Amino acid sequence: MHAARKPIAGRERVARALIGLAQKFWEGAAMVDIDANGRPSVLVRARDGEPIVIASITATTAGVEQIHFVANPAKLQFPVTR
Repeated sequence: MHAARKPIAGRERVARALIGLAQKFWEGAAMVDIDANGRPSVLVRARDGEPIVIASITATTAGVEQIHFVANPAKLQFPVTR
């Protein structure tokens, strides 16, 4: 998986991108709510339990401002607490 060359902006474009990622890479995956670097986040684990990606959310009273993804396997090898 490669990073988007430009940030994806707009409610509909972001929704379509997330649906596309989920269908292509996260089929059958489990999602766990976690705290990552002080932000509410979601850890996506494959069927075998291996971490696939962490999505961290930056939100304001207006709604979700940013979603940051970490998918580098070397950066996903850490103990997770809920």
